[in-house]
Amino acid sequence: MVRWCASLALALSSGAAPAFDAGGFESGMSREDVIRLAAARYDQVGNAREFLLAAGPRDADGPRSIQFWFCEDRLILVNAKPRVDLSVRNILALANEEIAVRGQPLRVETRALMHGGLGESRELTFIWKTSPDYFNVTFEYLENHPGHVSHAWFAENACMRPHWMHDIEGGSGEARAATAVEGG
Repeated sequence: MVRWCASLALALSSGAAPAFDAGGFESGMSREDVIRLAAARYDQVGNAREFLLAAGPRDADGPRSIQFWFCEDRLILVNAKPRVDLSVRNILALANEEIAVRGQPLRVETRALMHGGLGESRELTFIWKTSPDYFNVTFEYLENHPGHVSHAWFAENACMRPHWMHDIEGGSGEARAATAVEGG
């Protein structure tokens, strides 16, 4: 698992790639190319309207499941659930590894949500700008279901905007306060 994460981290940090590369899944890939590659790596690939879901990895180091989101049939988001048990020790180790590769995150946030039959969810997310895209690691604990870790690669696009992107573009927290003081 750590080897899979490290190879993805290396792919993102090595050079000025024009798009994210999440283990061979690159932003801008066509839906057909993603389906072909996912089918070669996973036993199950389900095609929904906006996204694909792949599960049953054939590689023991690969993520348990992976989602692919599209805008105009081009890949814009990959969300992988690696094989990492949630524990304070694993959270600290994985956060430390990512910070060593990418530096300090652009943003760290926590959220509490309700997920229907899964109950309350608590999330801790680290977000990095990986020029021109974004990468985040989320640790999610669920009230009625085992929690999980997810890695997400996001390319800016015209179809989908994560909640955190609005705050980043508009400034948030200290950034908004500093702008207000400077502006008078």
